[in-house]
Amino acid sequence: MIILDAVTLICILIAGYIGIWFGKDVNTWLMVGCSAFSLELGYTAWIKLTEAKAKNSDTKSAETNTTKKVNG
Repeated sequence: MIILDAVTLICILIAGYIGIWFGKDVNTWLMVGCSAFSLELGYTAWIKLTEAKAKNSDTKSAETNTTKKVNG
């Protein structure tokens, strides 16, 4: 998802550049808004990814710290 958001941001910026290059009226606020939205999605995906890794590492460490019960 992070890669998809980065690609979206790059495509928006390239489209804006091409519009300016050919002298078209490019709505700057729309371009900035879409870029900010794309960055926000990437930031959210990064947070979810790091939370999932932290959760998995906590689960694995809890499983390895078990004590064996001895009959007697």
